[in-house]
Amino acid sequence: MTKFNTYNDELKRQSASKAFSMKKRIIVTTLLGFLALFLTIGLGGTFYLIKWLNKEFDQNLSAKSRVLISLVQANENGIAFDFSEEFMPEFSQGTESEYFQLWLNNNKTLDKSESLNSLTQETDLPVSDFISTKENFKDITLPDGRDGRMVRVSFFPIIDDEADTNESLIDRLPVITLAIAKERESLDKTIRDFLLIFTAIVILFTIIAALTIWQMVTKGLKPLKNLQRKMSVLAIDNLSERLELPNTPKELEDTVDQFNRMLERLQDSFEREKRFTSEIAHELRTPISEMRHLAESAIKDSHGWSPYQDILDSTMQMQVTVSNLMALARCEKGNIILEPQVIKLASKMDTCWLRHKDMAARRSISHANNIDEEFKIISSSAELDIIFNNLISNAINYSVEGSEITTFCKTENDILCICITNHAQELVPEDLDKMFERMWQKDHSSNLRSGSGLGLALVKSYADLLGLKIETDLSKQGLLTVKLCGFYQDH
Repeated sequence: MTKFNTYNDELKRQSASKAFSMKKRIIVTTLLGFLALFLTIGLGGTFYLIKWLNKEFDQNLSAKSRVLISLVQANENGIAFDFSEEFMPEFSQGTESEYFQLWLNNNKTLDKSESLNSLTQETDLPVSDFISTKENFKDITLPDGRDGRMVRVSFFPIIDDEADTNESLIDRLPVITLAIAKERESLDKTIRDFLLIFTAIVILFTIIAALTIWQMVTKGLKPLKNLQRKMSVLAIDNLSERLELPNTPKELEDTVDQFNRMLERLQDSFEREKRFTSEIAHELRTPISEMRHLAESAIKDSHGWSPYQDILDSTMQMQVTVSNLMALARCEKGNIILEPQVIKLASKMDTCWLRHKDMAARRSISHANNIDEEFKIISSSAELDIIFNNLISNAINYSVEGSEITTFCKTENDILCICITNHAQELVPEDLDKMFERMWQKDHSSNLRSGSGLGLALVKSYADLLGLKIETDLSKQGLLTVKLCGFYQDH
């Protein structure tokens, strides 16, 4: 269904597809900016926290390694490791044990923790082929299968204070390598939990920020929405109205003022056009009437056909055009007083058809009135005559010869519509929006039909006056349907 509109619907759809939503753009841009800022700060803080946790974990391992290193001493009898599990129970047998191991010269085990000795199979911590006095941290799999982290460092044992210090003892000092390992699954779980919490916060923040920004932008753009609503009700017939927005924002004051100035200029322009049209119609009415009388007298004196017949036909067409212009002027000025009454619709349609019966006969066009004879509506009879006469005249003029014009009633969404259908010649869907414009005629038909291009414009004006809505539809087979919707049925 193609509805009548002064603007082309297709152009509007194309324009809408290229347009963008200012509200959507503001919301998306602002939200992306907030997210970028939040993610930058959040991810930076997250990476710093993870790095700090790993550093604290490594420092804990390093502190324990220094404690164990301080327990290794050298004397004349050899190397002594004074370790007691009583003070460091984490290295004893347990479910969450930690491990350590000492090597002499990086190949012979000096001692290891009870947690390693208590395993069912003899297990050692990994040892490196390289000796380094610098602490070396490494992620490993613990002997019990847990994920862990190990620190390894090589050092020379401390000489016992009671031992006699001599060069031979110093020369005999072996290199001791210490490895300490502990599980890091708890650390990894803490990091995973933090990342999960951070992800949940990001999602929650995104939702809250989107709702907040949407509410703020909606409230901020409310004056624009009010302006759009005010502008949507403006039309050619109410150009005297002006835009008035309560508490107009400063950003819109100039826009509203300029738009009101434009409305004032348009109103002046339309008023001048209406006055000009009305005055021209009045001025032409008398000379056209005189020309018609002269042509009729000349034809009568010639007792038959004469060249004056063409002049008479042209004059009568000019008279119809002037009458239509005057009717349009009266309608636009609001000088018409409506007189609603009960009307038998089928009878009204038959009467209008009889006025054009001869013209229809010359083109072999028939009429099928499918309206029930007892069907009654409430409307203004004179104005309805003008509408029906112009619709039927237009249908006869532009129908395929030998076709049929049909009139019937139908109800759509509880709205009563009167429909007139005819087989149109060379009409395309793009023409439907132009049909009711003043002086519009299909190019191919301008030389074939003697029309002024005002008939359907008059239909539109009087339909607006009666509060009716016009809809048009063109089928693929070229069947044109004009619907007048909004009638009140008399029950």
